[in-house]
Amino acid sequence: MKMGNSCKDTDILNIIMEFASDGIFIVDKNSIIVGMTKAYERMSGIKREELIGLPVATLLNMGLSKVPVLQIIEEKKPLSDIITYSRTNKEILVTGIPILDEKGDLNYVVLCFRDLSELNALQKEISNSQKLIQQYKNELDVLKQDAPHSDIIARNPKMKRVLELAKRSAGVDSTVLILGESGVGKDLIARYIHQQSDRSIKGKYIKIDCSSIPETLLESELFGYEHGAFTGARETGKQGLFQMAEKGTLFLDEIGDLPLPLQVKLLNTLQDRKINPLGSLKSIDVDVRVLAATNKDLTALVENGSFRSDLFYRLNVIQINIPPLRQRKEEIIPLVFHFAKKISLKYGIEKDFSSEVLRLFENYEWPGNIRELINVVERSIVLSTNNTIQLQDVMELSTIFAKKTHPPLSARKNKALKEALAQAERNLILDTLNEKKSLRLAAEELKIDISTLVRKKRKYKIKFDGSFD
Repeated sequence: MKMGNSCKDTDILNIIMEFASDGIFIVDKNSIIVGMTKAYERMSGIKREELIGLPVATLLNMGLSKVPVLQIIEEKKPLSDIITYSRTNKEILVTGIPILDEKGDLNYVVLCFRDLSELNALQKEISNSQKLIQQYKNELDVLKQDAPHSDIIARNPKMKRVLELAKRSAGVDSTVLILGESGVGKDLIARYIHQQSDRSIKGKYIKIDCSSIPETLLESELFGYEHGAFTGARETGKQGLFQMAEKGTLFLDEIGDLPLPLQVKLLNTLQDRKINPLGSLKSIDVDVRVLAATNKDLTALVENGSFRSDLFYRLNVIQINIPPLRQRKEEIIPLVFHFAKKISLKYGIEKDFSSEVLRLFENYEWPGNIRELINVVERSIVLSTNNTIQLQDVMELSTIFAKKTHPPLSARKNKALKEALAQAERNLILDTLNEKKSLRLAAEELKIDISTLVRKKRKYKIKFDGSFD
């Protein structure tokens, strides 16, 4: 490699020597030190004025363990080695490159120094990053396994227990009875069990609401029928849901509304794994996993004779009780944001909720559970005119809150909306101040300025003994 002597080359060389991140050290053919970078000064702890113009062997007297330059000059070949500096206690990787002229004679040796401690730290950082990435991947895999259906959010211990039972039940073919109030998410848990099982690969997930189909049609829907089975029947007959769910899962929702005659036929199917379509004299083998759910008290129905005890015991091999949303307060806000995101993507509408609205949602009892929550969130996003949905928006769009939430709102049915909202605002500010014990923290929680909070505190005559900070 040939080195130029123009002013431009010199300027570029000076820039390199000043700003190079690696330590660079230049020695001429007589082993005299002619240049070094600031990075080298930092690594070695030796200043330029201590070395420039001196023989490279001087380094041995300044804490360097060894100098490979002489070998490079002699062999005119690149060489790499690891050296140490006692001044900085650093371990350095040095690579020496001979610079030859057109005749092959040596002009210079350029030594590049890299701090191994920095390289080791970088390698450790990369390794930690890779471990962290793998950890995130593992956590995502677990989340996908534990909650493949995106609408399931389990932060409450009871809901975590529900998911644990559902996951364990997915590994067997036992019947499962899912209990819980209307709108609590029984269908989601049933789908989760199916998705976690091998049947999700082999067959379909079929759902039927036993309360929504007339008794005269329900039998043919479940078990199918042959040609001519009844007036109006298809000429080709029809497969029932048991046949459609072959190798898969049949979810019988609202099983408590199943008529007594069909209860007998369902019991026989569960025991014999055979069905008899209407109008057929032949039995058909079926391989179907049955899940059932109800919001009714089946034990009470058994006691009054409207539900067969033998079918109840046959269905109730594994029982999963889903708690109502009012017992899972810590899941309300995550569910609000989750459904808000889905609704926003569906309609292309970006909306947020004020802290007052979120507090209102947390305090509400949600008798309709998750189904009611979705309804309120969607109505608020679609119909509100503000980018951030305020308390007044929700109160105007969903009258349920005026009847069932904070006592001051329900205790004064004749109160004007403005007055009711003011009372709700006062209660929210008072609750937040009592919780945070600080004006600054309360203002941050309410997402308002401290000056606004102080003004409202005076307006509502709220006494506060906490701190400013």
